[in-house]
Amino acid sequence: RAEIYKKKINILDYLKDKTAMLKKTSFKNLEIQFESKISANEAHEEIEIESFTTCLFNILNNSVENSSEDKLLVIIEVSKVHLPEKLKARLTGNNLDKTFFKIKFTDNGKGFGPEVIRPHEIFQPFWTTKKTVGVGLGLSVVHGFVSRHNGYTDAYNAHQKGAVIEIYLPATHSE
Repeated sequence: RAEIYKKKINILDYLKDKTAMLKKTSFKNLEIQFESKISANEAHEEIEIESFTTCLFNILNNSVENSSEDKLLVIIEVSKVHLPEKLKARLTGNNLDKTFFKIKFTDNGKGFGPEVIRPHEIFQPFWTTKKTVGVGLGLSVVHGFVSRHNGYTDAYNAHQKGAVIEIYLPATHSE
């Protein structure tokens, strides 16, 4: 198995830079807003950066593909949290009580339809609601990346409209 390259980065700077690049190259009609609940000096973590970029692309692409809006908005919110109880209830792991970087993506698209009984299952390989193209691997790639970092994923419908995807990465290098 190939060595996975991790690099210590500032998560906030990385998210801003990569989403700006992805917006310019792939998602021209997408508006992205950032909300940070942490300071830049507490945002450092070792991450597989190429995989992280792929995850960002897949999450944003999912939002775009499931949108019926002319003006698609994705809000990316970064915070440091403990896992919510509803998430811990369905997980196993020896780090459930640790501190995590929570990266929350909320879009204003259609959200998960009635065929999506348990939205967190969208991270399973080949899971899709598409009737046409697409094999349902995009979010399983996200899940794989997060799992390799001993983190967790969640998904649910936003309160008003749209979908929420959350990734939780352990804050192992808190300074």
